[in-house]
Amino acid sequence: MKTTAIALSRLRLATGPNLAARLPDFIALTKPRVMALAVFTALVGLVMAPSRLDPLLGSVAVLAIAVGAGAAGVLNMWYDADIDAVMTRTAGRPIPRGAISRLEALAFGLVLACSAVAVLAFAANIIAAALLAFAIFFYVVVYTMWLKRATPQNIVIGGAAGALPPLIGWAAARGEIAIEPLILFLIVFLWTPPHFWALSLTRADLAALGARRAHGARRARHRSDGRSLGLLPAHHYRSGQHQQRPGAGVRRAHRVPGRRRIALDYDRSELQHDVNRTEESGPALNGLRDRSVKWRQTANP
Repeated sequence: MKTTAIALSRLRLATGPNLAARLPDFIALTKPRVMALAVFTALVGLVMAPSRLDPLLGSVAVLAIAVGAGAAGVLNMWYDADIDAVMTRTAGRPIPRGAISRLEALAFGLVLACSAVAVLAFAANIIAAALLAFAIFFYVVVYTMWLKRATPQNIVIGGAAGALPPLIGWAAARGEIAIEPLILFLIVFLWTPPHFWALSLTRADLAALGARRAHGARRARHRSDGRSLGLLPAHHYRSGQHQQRPGAGVRRAHRVPGRRRIALDYDRSELQHDVNRTEESGPALNGLRDRSVKWRQTANP
């Protein structure tokens, strides 16, 4: 009984004017920018799904996903408060500077997580709610509590949690998982490590933590480059689609020696196509051939 009284005394209830003053700190705990990215990718999966939710239920589902992402951010800050207090970049967060206690952050995060999963199950279906619960668990327990302090590959494995929102959005609308959201999952999964590895190349204070994210900063550049190459097939696929369109040529950028500008040069096939189209279209497009010739002369003085 005495222990309970002490715990409750440490948990300051945010009511009235106190709530208004501390509301920005509670919002900051949810990592709004990270939450916005999760909401965007979830919305992409929701829109791509062949089935359509009722607009109201769809809005509630997106809001639940946002709250779930925010809950993961809160619990992450709760557990990493000791690390955040060491780094210059994170020392100003609500918990390290004493605006919110760790106990308050834990309670806030748990309430948000449970509420988000329950609302998503009601607004959409059990599959979407289970995926959201798994994403929160994976991010908080597997990534934050275990991998982050155990292995340099923490972001490679832990990035799966941040890549799940497209699957959650699709499942919310469709009630199942298909190949399309899995492709979106893989794209975000491949993108996440290079994005975060950049921190280890530019943040000197990471080296003093003992957190495994900072380990092997030199190798991070090579891992980031190699991981980024995994996204090239999608780029070349898109480029191939562009080249297959009628009349679409390849523009090449030429750096003109002794000058500070880049001149555009048409591919021969596209130039000839434009010239032919100009001759067939009449006087209205006669200037196109002149502009094409001028571009070639600028690129090759």
